[in-house]
Amino acid sequence: MAGSRETLTALTIKMIDFCDALSGVSKSLDSKLDWAITGGANLSLRSGLRSANDVDIICSRKDMPRIIRAISSTGFTNTKSRCGDIRSVFCSKEIDHVKFEIMSDVENLVCNTWVPNTLFLDCIERNVMLDGFSVNLMSVAYEVHINALIGNMALCERFLELEASSKNEIS
Repeated sequence: MAGSRETLTALTIKMIDFCDALSGVSKSLDSKLDWAITGGANLSLRSGLRSANDVDIICSRKDMPRIIRAISSTGFTNTKSRCGDIRSVFCSKEIDHVKFEIMSDVENLVCNTWVPNTLFLDCIERNVMLDGFSVNLMSVAYEVHINALIGNMALCERFLELEASSKNEIS
């Protein structure tokens, strides 16, 4: 029993660190820029459950330099990166023990063809309030669509569950 309490405390501390780091970063970003939290961090923020070990930020190529400068003046290096069915201009940095990964010019591999991901620009939910700070998040519909598209069915299903539970709360 004590072991589960220690685990709960450790997870709670990690979630607090996660939110504190994200709060600091989001306060330095202009919500009018084309950026949003996506992936597991988006799910974590919407559900209150720790679902990510990092914070993925998707942004437009034109806003990427401004976003990097707003977050931190040093330590980011841009590279063209590929991870599974996603490739992008990519950079990362750890801030307050949380890894932030920023990507732009995102392309998704669909039926052996690289397809530019421009859908995200129309799916940004701006200024979502979370514990006293606002953040841009990708819509749940976007997360379901993009994760199904790239074959990340586990994350797709978790967003579908989140969507269903929020609909149940409304009715």
